[in-house]
Amino acid sequence: MRGSTWSYEQVLNVANANYVPSRYEGNVLLIRAKDRPSGTLCDPAFGWQHIIPNLSVVEVPGNHTDIFIEPNVQSMASAFSAALHTSAKKELALVP
Repeated sequence: MRGSTWSYEQVLNVANANYVPSRYEGNVLLIRAKDRPSGTLCDPAFGWQHIIPNLSVVEVPGNHTDIFIEPNVQSMASAFSAALHTSAKKELALVP
């Protein structure tokens, strides 16, 4: 397509078609809203588990938008706090 201009959608489609995710060995926390539209993936990890072996999934009350609003945001903050605490404990255990 030399000399032509690609639209934003065309660029995203090409990037998506050619992207091959690689394995990630680090710890990852996936926050998932409990209230999801019907037909949403039943897999709690949204398909990420095969490339992220250290994936933790936590469901919090609310939908995609209101998980950021009180009181739901407290559940999300607690999940982050617990994950950070666990990660810090693991890191300290590795220190000689």
